[in-house]
Amino acid sequence: MSSLTAIDPAMMGEVPVPGPPKIVEDSESQWPRMLVLDEATESRLVRYLEHEISLIWQERDLLVQDWIQWQKDYWAKPAQKVKNFPFRRAANIVIPMTAIAVEAILARLLTTIFSIKPFYSIRPRLKEWIEASPDIESWFQSEVEDSNSLDMDGFARESLLELIKLGTGVGKSGYERDIRKVNVDLPDGTSIPKWIEKRNGATLDYVPLANFLMRFHENDPQTQHWLGRNTQI
Repeated sequence: MSSLTAIDPAMMGEVPVPGPPKIVEDSESQWPRMLVLDEATESRLVRYLEHEISLIWQERDLLVQDWIQWQKDYWAKPAQKVKNFPFRRAANIVIPMTAIAVEAILARLLTTIFSIKPFYSIRPRLKEWIEASPDIESWFQSEVEDSNSLDMDGFARESLLELIKLGTGVGKSGYERDIRKVNVDLPDGTSIPKWIEKRNGATLDYVPLANFLMRFHENDPQTQHWLGRNTQI
């Protein structure tokens, strides 16, 4: 990637890569800095969020029941473990037609999406990037296939399965830089602290539809007042 390093100052070392801030070393500090609200503002915010969340649970009650029924149709478990009608120990087999149809569509979609290589196609618009574009394509492809990075295949399997079963799917993209402090043992028995970078890159996470909180009257996640994700700690 010689042309890339020639034009990108960050690759040449002209732009310093910031290390962990000093405030991180203080266990009592908070980083990133938290928003500090006065008691009155915080109280109003809490009341507003509690009201909004309660409305969401009320709005989606019928929808959740519909999802539960679809999930039951997908798994197609017998209503009774032992069937005694029209005679004792009668056949209790349920053919999961919904699951058969869903899995067939999922396999077709995954094959259609991931059979194309490279997954990303680079078309440089400046001549300075022509030489570097094949290397960038290869790097993007490795990110897509790496289960420790974007893991596009794992994300697609989860989100597309829910998309086919329930009609929509939710994903969350972001960027994560995980810097941790470790102690390196020396031959003399002492140790010195050292910062290591465990992860530094883009992320792509599947959000279960049952955990995604959004008001029903909102149509665009990008423009609505707030979005939520129900998590259990």
